[in-house]
Amino acid sequence: MFHETKNSIKDKFHGANMIKKENFTLPIKLIIGFHVLNLVLWFFGQTWAVFDYDTAASWGLQDPRILIDPAIVEVNRGIGLTDTFILLPIFLLATIGLLKRKFWGNVFSWMAFALTFYWPVVFWCSQYFFQWDKTQPNCPFGHSFTGYVYAFFHMGKLVFV
Repeated sequence: MFHETKNSIKDKFHGANMIKKENFTLPIKLIIGFHVLNLVLWFFGQTWAVFDYDTAASWGLQDPRILIDPAIVEVNRGIGLTDTFILLPIFLLATIGLLKRKFWGNVFSWMAFALTFYWPVVFWCSQYFFQWDKTQPNCPFGHSFTGYVYAFFHMGKLVFV
């Protein structure tokens, strides 16, 4: 008769074997690197803009204040504060969880990839509407960077399947 021990059931349902205790594979290393890079970029691009918008804009991580309506600056700062409360912890927990080889690291990584899918689409949609408003900036770097983020989302999604 087949008998499962308490530990084998726990291992099966809590993903203990999902990431083995061996060296990290290249895709997992890339995903961890991606999460760390996003953590840094979101911090300097979004969190920094909450407290010092003009500096974040001078680094090219926000639209310059003189090119956009003053209300948009405040909307961007509000989005930055929200990203600070939501995105930074998710990327941080994904990174820590993957480094510790915990199942919850995978879960937070999936959440990070879902958000990584969402934000490039938001950017592209805003750029679509900006094409008619010649006072709004066009951001060629933003298109290439968000394209990279979007492509990496799809690669990361396949690693965990």
